[in-house]
Amino acid sequence: MGKRRFKDPVVQKAVLVYLLAVLAAYLVFHYGVLGAYREADKAREANSRLRVELQTAMADSVRAGELAAEIEANEGQIDDLRRSLPPSLNEAELIRRVTLAAQSAGIDSPFDAFEVKAEPRTENNLTIHTYEVAYITGYHEFAKFVANLARNLPQVSLSELTLVGTASPSEGRTLRGSVVLSVFSSPLAEGTMAPVITEVTTAGGVEVIEPRTYDPRGRRDPFLTPGAQPGSQPTAEMANLANLYYRGMMTVDGVPAALVEDAAGFGFSLKVGDAIAGGKVVGITPEELVISAPGYGRRTLKVTQAPIPVY
Repeated sequence: MGKRRFKDPVVQKAVLVYLLAVLAAYLVFHYGVLGAYREADKAREANSRLRVELQTAMADSVRAGELAAEIEANEGQIDDLRRSLPPSLNEAELIRRVTLAAQSAGIDSPFDAFEVKAEPRTENNLTIHTYEVAYITGYHEFAKFVANLARNLPQVSLSELTLVGTASPSEGRTLRGSVVLSVFSSPLAEGTMAPVITEVTTAGGVEVIEPRTYDPRGRRDPFLTPGAQPGSQPTAEMANLANLYYRGMMTVDGVPAALVEDAAGFGFSLKVGDAIAGGKVVGITPEELVISAPGYGRRTLKVTQAPIPVY
């Protein structure tokens, strides 16, 4: 009886529909759960990514604060340095102030020429103008002129110095030559009023820059031939080899010449073969002066800028 009911087409159809409904319900539930898992995974990945972005943003925020503090400190340093910079000079003002520096050194007609040597160039935000100054003057007057430039024109540096002794010195003018002036200017210096740098800030503190001066007293012109001078000024032949100071080498008419001072501060200009201290000069380099003298053999004097001892 039962078998007949199961084989009944109506019953079979009902069972089939029931099974299909159960299967459909299972599939809907199964794929719904899988979809939820997938959404949960996506949310977890998104959350992990957001956590990383949050950490990066927090680190960037800290770094941003540090950078802001560094910028503020640098701005303060720039303001301090700007106040210490000498003002920029136009060409007319440069010529006027260089001429005043020469006149205050006792040079009435300072220059044979004052010309632009090269086109302006820019290095590290600095503009550099270069001029060549040619002159005929005295040795001591030129030294005062250089000291005046160093003291009163801190935005000017000297280079390519040429010194040549004149063949026939007249009116105290024993020196012909030229010097190149490099004039520095910066946008930071625009509008500044400080005429002279008296100190500069360094990483280790403050370095004081002393004004440079030149005192010719007791110093002879090395471009004058050594010999008897008024007032019994000593000569190179009279010098004591034990009390000589080698100050450096220059080129006079293409020939190396040594600048030497004795213990009294008198200076001599000597070439190879010149007599000195009973001997003669046998070698001149920028670092050494070699003298051959009786009782000393070959004596080498190292170049030095040390001051003469005061007793």
